[in-house]
Amino acid sequence: MKRTAASLVSIVSLTCAVSAGQQERILNVRQAPYQPILEGKLISPVWRSATVFTKFHALQPTPGSPTTERTVAYMMYDNQFLYVGMRLDDKQPSAIRSDAKLPEDVAKDDWVAVCVDPTEDHRHAQYFLVNAANVRVNGTIDAHGSRTPATVKTWHSAATRGANGWCAEFAIPLDTIGIKLKDKAIMSFKFIRSIARTGEQQEGPSTAFGEKSPFDEFLKLRFFAKK
Repeated sequence: MKRTAASLVSIVSLTCAVSAGQQERILNVRQAPYQPILEGKLISPVWRSATVFTKFHALQPTPGSPTTERTVAYMMYDNQFLYVGMRLDDKQPSAIRSDAKLPEDVAKDDWVAVCVDPTEDHRHAQYFLVNAANVRVNGTIDAHGSRTPATVKTWHSAATRGANGWCAEFAIPLDTIGIKLKDKAIMSFKFIRSIARTGEQQEGPSTAFGEKSPFDEFLKLRFFAKK
């Protein structure tokens, strides 16, 4: 998993926290009207209720450059889960790599990760990563690039390939990432995509690329308990 670790190191070396003098932005993500069934296709009507993110930029090979493939992220939540859907367009869908059968081999494939900083300590992030065959990896990484594999943590995902690329859906329990939603809670997040055939890695949603502080580009969001 060295390549995956290196990729995620680039996340924390370029991203999360709001630097001094920059206006803090907190996003209110939409609540899910009902719990989605994960199919990895993003065809359920429930995803129409999600908050949508379309602005991504490249991390590699040229940081901050436009992406060559379109990525769209969908996010919503309820009192128990954070739900994320990823639509990952690809002009060469037959070249999408999903050969890994074991978590340690996922780095060679096309993959997408949901990264969260639930404690707002700006020193650690958790990542939840799947490839196009729904082989999963999760763990934590710090601002120095040290990676810690996850202990047993429960989360759910589904992924499917299609004629225009691939899709992935995540359901991550809030208590798995350390959020206790009694009234409201705040965390920061970022999405990362890797395209194996080109070596391109993307991150989004794009904010203020190039901030000096580690974790500078994670976007902060607020949850409210559903009554």
